[in-house]
Amino acid sequence: MKKIEGAVQRIPGVSKVHVGFATSKVTVTFDDAAVAPDAITARISTLGYPVTSVQITK
Repeated sequence: MKKIEGAVQRIPGVSKVHVGFATSKVTVTFDDAAVAPDAITARISTLGYPVTSVQITK
């Protein structure tokens, strides 16, 4: 899961990434003025992990 954390953390505008192995969930704190959620999910998908749902909380 460090692979996902590292790749997403390098996206400009992302400040925090946590991958929950047991829950198969990724929690990302980001600046929505700097990065779109689609860019984050695209990065995860390119690593070979399908993104099945997105929940955005403000």
